[in-house]
Amino acid sequence: MKTYSFNLETTKIELHFERAEYDALTDAQKALLKSNFLWSRAGQCWVSRCKEPNLYSPKTFSATSLSKFFKSEKHTVAPETILNYLKGCEDAYLFGRISRLNVPGKRMLQVSEKYYVADHGLREAIYGNNERDIELILENMVCLELWRRGYTVSVGRVGEKEIDFVATRGDERVYVQVCYLLAGQGTIEREFGVYYDIADNFPKYVVSMDELDLSRDGIRHQNIREFLLAEDKA
Repeated sequence: MKTYSFNLETTKIELHFERAEYDALTDAQKALLKSNFLWSRAGQCWVSRCKEPNLYSPKTFSATSLSKFFKSEKHTVAPETILNYLKGCEDAYLFGRISRLNVPGKRMLQVSEKYYVADHGLREAIYGNNERDIELILENMVCLELWRRGYTVSVGRVGEKEIDFVATRGDERVYVQVCYLLAGQGTIEREFGVYYDIADNFPKYVVSMDELDLSRDGIRHQNIREFLLAEDKA
């Protein structure tokens, strides 16, 4: 019987299922599993390669990977067809797409785009689990609010680190990290530490559901309500 758990100590997901269930997977499904999880002999389970918060934030999109998934499910769909459907959904304002920005070089990267849904009600009606995927929903909410304020939004890249949102509007720029809860020192260091390699003086935020103000080193921490209700000074 397949089960999964979230390890609070390692902040990784652990998958547990029987050998027979693994053997029943297709080659494509096994390859997808191994690309995202590592087998732990000690724990006798599959452990996610990435840590929180990457587990719950919207993943970068690949039409080729999605096409391979459909093929593993006995459906043939070309990557170009998937991209055409996505373009149609964008044109219908069902969701929006943001690209990656190399922050030090201020260069837009034409790879690993992300998509954010325009209406959480539609997501809940079709997919469900909004409450379970709370960190993903919070990130989506912040992206929608930045769009509403007239910002051009991208995902920031600083070396191997990622900033959830780099929002620009004319000569303005705002950096925003989104997290469900700053539950431990490791999470705090990770969320605030992504800004330490950025030399400019534009505003930098960490947004979460924590009520206590944890601002530090010139980086402002805000509760999600405070951020969403803040007056836009544009």
